[in-house]
Amino acid sequence: MNATLSGLPEALYLHIPFCRARCSYCDFESSALCEAGVSPRRYADALVELLQALRDRGFLGACRTAYLGGGTPTILGDALPRVIAEVRKATPCLEEVTFEANPESATRELLDKARAAGADRVSIGVQSLDDSILSRIGRIHTADEARRAIAQAADLGFRVSADLMAGLPGEGVEDLSRDALEVASLGTTHVSLYPLEVHPSTPLGARVKAKAQRLPDEDEVAESLEIAQTSLSKVGFARYEVASFARAGEESHHNLRYWDGSAYLALGPSGASMLPKGAYDALREVIPALPEAPRHLQRLRLTCISSAERMVADPTLASLDFRVEGMGEGAAIAEDLMLAARCTRGIPADLDVRAKRMLGKRYEDSCARLVERGLLCEGEDEAFPLRPTQAAWLLSNEIFGEFWALTPDEPVMLA
Repeated sequence: MNATLSGLPEALYLHIPFCRARCSYCDFESSALCEAGVSPRRYADALVELLQALRDRGFLGACRTAYLGGGTPTILGDALPRVIAEVRKATPCLEEVTFEANPESATRELLDKARAAGADRVSIGVQSLDDSILSRIGRIHTADEARRAIAQAADLGFRVSADLMAGLPGEGVEDLSRDALEVASLGTTHVSLYPLEVHPSTPLGARVKAKAQRLPDEDEVAESLEIAQTSLSKVGFARYEVASFARAGEESHHNLRYWDGSAYLALGPSGASMLPKGAYDALREVIPALPEAPRHLQRLRLTCISSAERMVADPTLASLDFRVEGMGEGAAIAEDLMLAARCTRGIPADLDVRAKRMLGKRYEDSCARLVERGLLCEGEDEAFPLRPTQAAWLLSNEIFGEFWALTPDEPVMLA
């Protein structure tokens, strides 16, 4: 396969579906270690074999970023540096390698080995620096362990990101700001602020439904996020995406590829990929069981539905199973508009031109409505003619819904 083929993935995601214990709010594809049907080490072996196969077929030659997420990648222990080293071998053009870490398993020794293997960025799941709140949401680390993990990672030369959550049980409107300022002082160069999402299927969701757990209301969450944004801006962090803040030059290049419409490939249970048709057809040469995509489809979304047990039992590309959804040009443009609206820089000029050509007056009317409502405004330069306003960050779903409603062709399920 020609590694320079247009549209080959520029970003690689590896899903590590294991945790020491599941948090009470989590509905991600992950298993508590005591419930997992396979060992993390054997799963890492399977990932290495799959990476080698993709490398040998030239499918990863265009990758610029890689991200190991979960779950908890640091639960792999010494297998984590081995996977990172294999990622480096399989993707020779990498500019950034990130892995997620939980404080209780991010020991200095493991961080040091991961750094030596080629990782340069670590995203640490802090959520809160209040031990009582951490206990309420089922986190098994303490605030001091989180502080120590951040400081050690920064000392070892990582670009460090910290995840914090708004709307947690027992959290006051000033608490998120306090935590954000503290993680910034410890050496982080990137902070993500996520509002808590309550899913009915989770233990927290059940407690909330039974009125056994009170959470901050929407107004309190909004105030908390606004205060935290103001505090971060005062210490050199600028928002560049709806939930992401960074010092100058410290943005997550991997996440930016998701939002600018770049192609990406994911391996692991529930891992989601996005490929243009040319790259999808190239992947079918590697995985013949993938369904053929009709010519009118421009973009294919793949979700890996193979379990960790299946991957370990047969770690070959041909054994992987995917759910596949195809999009025509209109749906792809509508999706790109939603993704662009996540970022402070806004809608790029070339996308604006394509949207006007494909969607016409409907697109222009949608933009006019969003401008009238104060959610979009004129961009700061010609390269990005429209951008979200400050008011948009708390109402981003309204922008996404407006743009997605423009699609003239519904996505097509292929498998």
